[in-house]
Amino acid sequence: MRYAALILAFLTLARCAGDGSGSSGDDPSGRAPADAMAGDAQPGEGSAPDAAVGDSVPGDAASGDAASGDAASGDAAGSGDSQQEPDAGPADSADPEEVVAPPLPVTVTRGPYFQWPRTTGFVVLAETAEELPLVVRVQWTGGQEDFQSVPVKPVNTLLGVPLEEFDGFLHEVEVTIPNTAAVVTVAFVNTVAPFETKLYPPAAQQELRMVMFGDTRSQDDKHQIVVDGAALEQPEVVVHTADMVSGGSILPLWYKFFQIEKNLLAGSFFFAEFGNHDILGESYWDTLFVTGNTFNNERNYWIDLGLVGLVVIDTYGTKWAGQKAQAWLEGALQQLQSKKWLIFSTHVPMYTFSKHGPWTEGRTLVQPLLEKYGVDLVFAGHNHCYEHFTVNGIPHIVAGGGGAPLYDTLPEQDVQFQYFVASDSFYHYVLVEADKDAMHVTAINAETNQVYETFDIE
Repeated sequence: MRYAALILAFLTLARCAGDGSGSSGDDPSGRAPADAMAGDAQPGEGSAPDAAVGDSVPGDAASGDAASGDAASGDAAGSGDSQQEPDAGPADSADPEEVVAPPLPVTVTRGPYFQWPRTTGFVVLAETAEELPLVVRVQWTGGQEDFQSVPVKPVNTLLGVPLEEFDGFLHEVEVTIPNTAAVVTVAFVNTVAPFETKLYPPAAQQELRMVMFGDTRSQDDKHQIVVDGAALEQPEVVVHTADMVSGGSILPLWYKFFQIEKNLLAGSFFFAEFGNHDILGESYWDTLFVTGNTFNNERNYWIDLGLVGLVVIDTYGTKWAGQKAQAWLEGALQQLQSKKWLIFSTHVPMYTFSKHGPWTEGRTLVQPLLEKYGVDLVFAGHNHCYEHFTVNGIPHIVAGGGGAPLYDTLPEQDVQFQYFVASDSFYHYVLVEADKDAMHVTAINAETNQVYETFDIE
């Protein structure tokens, strides 16, 4: 009897467990108890938030669906063997497209100016007060792109001794454009004062306007007159024949230079050369200016400007009698043989009657190569005057009237007199206008705005 009673009790308990009637008590609300809801849940309906799925009998279909997360509502509680996923935070619920904060504003304290134009881009340079990126927007027909700089504070030295630091942070932005872009608009996105300008990449031009002048050191008022006159010509390219400042290692002089040249450089591509007054300031020169296709240092370079090829050399830091130097110069001239016009420029003239004597070594080391490869025009500075010689068909122009005290020019009956064409002492710049048919050269008195001399090269 005892065994029969135990068996009967076991069967009763089993039946209650199977039909869900074995609850701990009646729910006064009339709802089924939590474990009963878990057992009755149908696939796709999920279960109540307080369902004790862990209490379901192993093998129960409803319990298995809830545990696996198959409920359509996604609210089903996890089984005892799994953890519930945490609620999504704000980052998880954000728009799929990343939200980028606008760049912080910066104050431009020097520049901008533009250098090293190629068929596919150029370089934007500036200085800012803040150590923050500069965002440059470049637009052309059919497109635009933003470029961002990394501000730097360079360390400049002279013979291992630190030079004065730049006041702010320097920016060098490499810009890329389509090789068909004949005009681009450059704007700053995040500067306190707005800036926008149009540039004309030389390689895409059918006509090219270039301005040449040099020796702007000292006499800031005269320098400003020359620059203002040159700016009126709206050149695509400006070439400075060196001695930009009185002392290349004196940083405040460079700030003054860029202040005077600001408007001219804001709408053209600038090329710098190296002169005797720039000596000891090589570190600043290399920091301030961008070149390419170089030899020995950054101050010997050549570039393809579309209609015109330009070769610039430094006669102070490079010995041009050397075999490697000669090979590089000849290679540069060879590289530019396909150009319609070819211009060569250096600081010290090979022919001059003024205060500083000529670079006679260049007559034997360089002039024969210029003749061999068909150079059309040679520029120099160094002497603060205007001079014109024509040597075996190649015009040599001294354009040193950029602002420094003027020197007399006194033609003499010596070996170079046979090449002499014209000379005078006045503040000036030289305008070169090139197209596929001719190169028109005009020397302009900056103080009177009068043409001193003009000639064509065909």
